[in-house]
Amino acid sequence: VRGCLALGDKVLVADGANLVEFDTLTNSSKVLCTIAAAGVFVGDVLNETLYFCTANECLEYDGARVRSWGVPDVANQPAVVASATGGLLEGYYRVAMTYVDADGREGGTDIPLTLYVPASGAIEVTVPTPPAGCTANVYIGPNSGDTVYLQSPKVSAGVLKYTSLRDDTARCTTVFLKAPTPGHLVAVHNSSLAVAVGNVLNLTAPFRTHLVQRIRGFLQFGAEVGMAVSTGDVLFVSADKTYALTDVETDGITQRTVLEFPAIAGTSVLLPDGRGTWMTQYGQAVTDNDNVSLVSKGAHVPDLSEKGAAGVIDTN
Repeated sequence: VRGCLALGDKVLVADGANLVEFDTLTNSSKVLCTIAAAGVFVGDVLNETLYFCTANECLEYDGARVRSWGVPDVANQPAVVASATGGLLEGYYRVAMTYVDADGREGGTDIPLTLYVPASGAIEVTVPTPPAGCTANVYIGPNSGDTVYLQSPKVSAGVLKYTSLRDDTARCTTVFLKAPTPGHLVAVHNSSLAVAVGNVLNLTAPFRTHLVQRIRGFLQFGAEVGMAVSTGDVLFVSADKTYALTDVETDGITQRTVLEFPAIAGTSVLLPDGRGTWMTQYGQAVTDNDNVSLVSKGAHVPDLSEKGAAGVIDTN
């Protein structure tokens, strides 16, 4: 056993290659699925769902089943050609495709491709075979705007021909978004999840935990991220130093240094009153709103280690 993660009355245990569900009410256990036999096993709970990473997967667990945390991305748009027989106006059009999983979640896609169509022409889109359990959405729009509109929802592989286009349907909102990447740390911050991958902290889109922004949804630091603790509207992150991040769920993220040294990885924990705390080379640090104080500096200096662990065992 190399790790345990809790969701309500149930505990997920990484036991070699087995992901075991242990029910604390019935003292019973069962194997849910197989996972990487070694490596990280980290996660956090948001909206009664446990999101967790292994060495090679991002998964989620709602108390009943385990499924992929993200949806497959479209890194390359489908093959398209312009034909001379149709009813489209002459001009340039933009085409994009996304994948949709069995639960209706839509994945990310790359920048739409551009295609010239002659007068009274048509657009033919060759949809490749979607990943297992997925279908495809096809979007098309004029090149004069930034919006592409849903033309064919949840289709399988095949060639689709468009002689006319709709502009009163759903718009594609997942351009430049992608599925989460497996990381060594997962932390909840308000309606988003922060996933640390080396020295990069990826942030999921607010209320869309299966998507990460490719362009603005990450922060890069000078050392590996060793901690992420959310207290109210502030996300405290430790890397080469300890930082306080605000407005994380917007395009105007602000960052300031609160300690000139990092936390000891693995020692952070959220206290019952909502404050965060962790160990440093100068003793215990505790948050207070958007500031940090060293409550034991000068009175206690721990033996310095590369990593540690912490938990709340008594709330009174």
